[in-house]
Amino acid sequence: MSVESQVASLVSTTNELINTFSKKKGEIDAAVSRAVSAAPLLERTWYVDQLKGDDKNGLGTEASPFVSIDRAIEATPTGGTAQIQLLSDYTVSYHIRTSGRNLAIRANSGKRRLKLAQFFNDVDQSARMGGFWFYGNSTVELYDLIIQLPDGSNPPGRISSYYAMFFVSGGAGQPCISVRLSGCQWDLPLSGKFVGNIFNSWAACIIFTLSNTEMPNNLAGRIVSGVAAGINPATLSNVLTNLNSL
Repeated sequence: MSVESQVASLVSTTNELINTFSKKKGEIDAAVSRAVSAAPLLERTWYVDQLKGDDKNGLGTEASPFVSIDRAIEATPTGGTAQIQLLSDYTVSYHIRTSGRNLAIRANSGKRRLKLAQFFNDVDQSARMGGFWFYGNSTVELYDLIIQLPDGSNPPGRISSYYAMFFVSGGAGQPCISVRLSGCQWDLPLSGKFVGNIFNSWAACIIFTLSNTEMPNNLAGRIVSGVAAGINPATLSNVLTNLNSL
């Protein structure tokens, strides 16, 4: 076969490939568009009103809010971020399971109170406090909230290791937990008797960042379970924080 014939054959083959691609291009574009549309939106904004919301019929919008943070978590795809706007103060008298979602909880306007209440756990007959139970590589960020800690002067049972604001379980959960507080304030019990911790010590790594948020001196020694007041976090291998002391 002559060079001219080979070149002509290559040109013909190339033209056939171009024609085939041109015919398929529309189908390929349509398939990609369908795939993108079918992919879940990983960042969602939900409105929560514990006074007027509805988890069964609510849409999670400002006009039709959910009643619980749990419903907002459930409505967010695993691995996604739930931007949760609180329309009213919110009482946590149970453990909020993060379930592999990143949570950013903020006051919708002004300041909202996040009240962490003490409760009794029937399983191990212990006293616990409302808080966030980390599962599946989650993070928690709190913005512009007044964080009210429970009064532990009269606990309904022995104080559990789960009497903490942020924690993982002993046999499950995630190895590293990350928490950020921005523009938050603390409301400590008048009795001065807070018997829990901000973090329990079961996570292999704790990342705790504060912005425009002051840690009260009264919480020294209560930030990480088992870590005494005044400890420099730089001396600990499992705590990364912008606090000067714990």
